[in-house]
Amino acid sequence: MDSISRERHPGFMRMAVLALLLVAGCERTLISDASCELPCYEAPLETLGVGVCHAGEPVCEGKKWIECRGQVVPTPEICNGLDDDCDGHVDESDPQVGRSCGTSNGVCSPGFFRCQRGQLECDADTPPSPEICNGIDDDCDGDVDNLPALTFCYSAAPDTAGVGPCSPGVQKCNAGVSSCVNEVVPSPEICNGVNDDCDEWIDEDFVGADIVALTDISNSITNNDHAWAAGLIASLVADSEGTNTRWSVGTFPDAFYGTYWRLTQGTGPEALAATPDRFTTRSPLQFEYSYDAVFEACERADLWRPEKGRYILLFADEAGQTRRNFTATDVRDMCDGRGVEVWIYTRRGYEWSYEDVGLVQILQSTAEYPSIDLPHCE
Repeated sequence: MDSISRERHPGFMRMAVLALLLVAGCERTLISDASCELPCYEAPLETLGVGVCHAGEPVCEGKKWIECRGQVVPTPEICNGLDDDCDGHVDESDPQVGRSCGTSNGVCSPGFFRCQRGQLECDADTPPSPEICNGIDDDCDGDVDNLPALTFCYSAAPDTAGVGPCSPGVQKCNAGVSSCVNEVVPSPEICNGVNDDCDEWIDEDFVGADIVALTDISNSITNNDHAWAAGLIASLVADSEGTNTRWSVGTFPDAFYGTYWRLTQGTGPEALAATPDRFTTRSPLQFEYSYDAVFEACERADLWRPEKGRYILLFADEAGQTRRNFTATDVRDMCDGRGVEVWIYTRRGYEWSYEDVGLVQILQSTAEYPSIDLPHCE
């Protein structure tokens, strides 16, 4: 009692008398009106205000004592991070501490309970761990290698699963050896109409082409010529969809690049999307170096992939011209050496200047656009 000051507990003596009467078995007795206005506490006063213990408020009917509501009195100590018995010590005497715990099943060995950070923990010599396929009872439940009934597995790159024929399998464990059953992983692409390597292409090593469309943008070429050229390119792009065909679009002459040609490289619709603006733009330059544009396009290694068809489509309204003194034969030899097939679309009367370069057709000669025979699997 001496440890509890009157300064900390106003009305200390009256509350102490009330508490002693209650502890002595005098509850539900007649008491003074003043007593029902004081805090109450039905436990040893030295525990009041220690740990979790605190006083409550008396409940009376008239002058008859009913209960001390809201008080917290000492209880047996347990491992919970609190001073339950209000003796100034926390978690010092949980009866579970020191008792045996754990199991001797599988790889496990038992230990003893201890109170750690307000929680009972089993301090086992060898605790259980997640079960894996190794011929051992890792989780100590009495069963060896009892993996979940359905565990999916996939040993290839995750982004290939579900693409083409590739799909996960099911994990199986046999005599401690794990295997992924019925999975389908990427394989080298072959010519079979199947996406064997589980990427975005089918038979891509055997199907597809690199196509460069080169068009004159001088003031002499007409809008109708350009519209026909753009329509042919759109038709060929549609024909080549799904064949891993790469498109590039070039224009000549180009004021920004002096008297040479300019290239917009892309794949399929990306290159085509740049075509209308490029075709309707007019160059102030007077010379149309079509031989140079074809020669240099054939010469550029970055435009051509191995094992793909190679094509140049040239749209020009005048005879072949050159700044570097190329002849038609020079252009043909360069393109033949690179395996590039050149198709020329020009005005009637200028066919002669391109006949030694490649296949010549007349601009706007037909309403039906020609097609390109892309490489394909036999």
